[in-house]
Amino acid sequence: MMRKWNWVLFVLTIILCVAIFYINFSYYAGVIGMGFFGGLLGLSLFFGVYGLFKKKKSRRILFVNGGIIALIIIMFIIAIPRYTYDDARQIASSHYVNQRNTDSVVMPILDKTVPSKSHFSWLLNNRLYYVGIKDDQENQIIHYVVDPVQGKLTKLDEPYWKSTS
Repeated sequence: MMRKWNWVLFVLTIILCVAIFYINFSYYAGVIGMGFFGGLLGLSLFFGVYGLFKKKKSRRILFVNGGIIALIIIMFIIAIPRYTYDDARQIASSHYVNQRNTDSVVMPILDKTVPSKSHFSWLLNNRLYYVGIKDDQENQIIHYVVDPVQGKLTKLDEPYWKSTS
């Protein structure tokens, strides 16, 4: 019976690992710090494998691994920023449309995040969403950064990443 539960927790840990990485990099452009979660996921995988191959089965391993998995889920839910990368693009385009009285917005593909000096949370990387809007009137790209926690939009005077060409 305990072997079955060890398998369940082991498979759940692998599913959590894939889900957390997918959500972080698909929706939040990697702003969620993976150091904390990577360590806990590795520890959970270790206890899962240890519980599967240990000759004498122990309930303690099940409870510890179950607790680690519960901690991972709770902390990940707490770590999720209020705004996704798509929300940041929407905030920037809404601001641009309201400012320029236009209907069309062209948003070129840029690096999704830039480093930030401000510290939001110990569960998040110090990164801001980075978006650009092509301004047809001035024939240039207007660069913005958006805070993933507060949704605060800041217009940059020049691109964060300067081209060397």
